[in-house]
Amino acid sequence: MILLITGVYLWWPRGKKSIYGIILPRIKQGKRTFWRDMHAVTALWLSLFIAALIVTGLPWSGVLGNYINKSATYPEGMFSFMPTHLTSTVPTKDVVSGVPWAAEQLPMPNSTPGGSGALSVEKVMGLDRVKELAQGYQIALPQDEKGVYTIYSTTADPKKQATLHIDQYNGKILADQKFQDFSPMAKAVTLGIALHQGELFGVTNQIICLLVCLGIILVALSGVIMWWLRKPSGRVGAPSLPKDFKMVEWVALITIVLGIVMPLVGISLLIVLILEALLIRRIPVLKRLLG
Repeated sequence: MILLITGVYLWWPRGKKSIYGIILPRIKQGKRTFWRDMHAVTALWLSLFIAALIVTGLPWSGVLGNYINKSATYPEGMFSFMPTHLTSTVPTKDVVSGVPWAAEQLPMPNSTPGGSGALSVEKVMGLDRVKELAQGYQIALPQDEKGVYTIYSTTADPKKQATLHIDQYNGKILADQKFQDFSPMAKAVTLGIALHQGELFGVTNQIICLLVCLGIILVALSGVIMWWLRKPSGRVGAPSLPKDFKMVEWVALITIVLGIVMPLVGISLLIVLILEALLIRRIPVLKRLLG
């Protein structure tokens, strides 16, 4: 995301009138100009799609994704069990793997022992609510005497997703989370995940994601070629800045702000800066090679 936003900022036309080099590549002005335009123009056309892939992938990220996950709220009355004595604080994802994203933080209820023992899987599958589920679901068995049957959809259609927690002794539905029950953010993230995985609108979704990924590869390769054509002779360091380059401060500011919002990438950048200050600038061989 940092590369995308700072790249668009550096690309911004700023008074240029020709469409070439802005929305169309210049192919007859030498290698450096050609590869610069292949990099910038391709990234521009794909920028919204690339941003969509990045944003819809953030729920899986280490820090920001955790905050997004915890923001999914559940409506009052979803649970049939009494929170005072039957609710656990264990999230569903810690007990059952593979549940829909929005159900990962759903608290696991407890079964109430009694009756003639636990219900069979066949009887659980025969419950009316289970029969209503879209085709394609999995059943996680109770792990102990207080455990529950957890049934969750594996359908690719996010609007048909559902997660059930069922008392193993009496078949009572203790939690029934459907897409319609999701918070607005949880709905948006669930649809985004389906888009990211190429499931939201079938083969067309997969073809679009494929083309975007091929475009990202082209942008990355053209960036390497641009660096190779401009790198210092005999070294692998960064090309020197143009004398009239006046945008460094804004690029740095954008990077710092996004590094705070996405702390893992911010920490990574700090590590690079520290290594440069402590090693590259202090060891003559590295300074000559990388400086």
